[in-house]
Amino acid sequence: MSLKLFGVNHWALRLPEILGVGVMSLCLFVVVSRRSSAAYGLVAMVLPLVTHALYYATEARPYGLVLGFAAFSLLCWQSLADDRRRILSLAGLSASLAAALASHYYAVLIFVPLVLGEGARTIVRRRLDPWVWLAFAVATIPLWVFLPLIQSGRQLSGTFWAKPRWFDPVLFYQDLLALTASGAIFSSWGSSYSSPSIPLFVLPSGRSLGSDRCPGSPPARSSPPWGTLPFP
Repeated sequence: MSLKLFGVNHWALRLPEILGVGVMSLCLFVVVSRRSSAAYGLVAMVLPLVTHALYYATEARPYGLVLGFAAFSLLCWQSLADDRRRILSLAGLSASLAAALASHYYAVLIFVPLVLGEGARTIVRRRLDPWVWLAFAVATIPLWVFLPLIQSGRQLSGTFWAKPRWFDPVLFYQDLLALTASGAIFSSWGSSYSSPSIPLFVLPSGRSLGSDRCPGSPPARSSPPWGTLPFP
């Protein structure tokens, strides 16, 4: 739709991702503001924009959309828990999760914290909310529609460039938080766990490896092992 409206160009190709990251920030502001104050909501809104998450607003891949749909699903689930506009919140929860799955199969991981949260809510209330669970179930429809395609794709999993490893979450957050002071924790941790089978993103010399990165992924930034902590 973006290409039809604005033509085939770099900006139009990335407009959905730009909007997705923007929606994510706005949703985080509302979610946090409801539980604390507008000041903390502003911090939550800006925080992703000072990490590498901002890169997904410039990449013509579906990750920016997934971030937007994920944050919107959290907002809808919170609204359900607070009894705010129940029908719209149910529809928004199901639609946003389904749209996230239709954008990227790994968006199924978004279900995990929401299902756990709803499980905890059920225990606290001592009452099941069947409509929320129905919304979760309806949101899985894209998985069933694309199941034949997923099964065909499994045949290529043996040669997929990004094979999962247990240490990958640490490397992911090290890269994600590289622009913030929090990145110092993950940078130093990643350096201490170096081995021939686990490439380092940041070496003490400031040289970045990232030899197993996808060609379309953001380039690793060279930085000292203490991240971006300000020193006098």
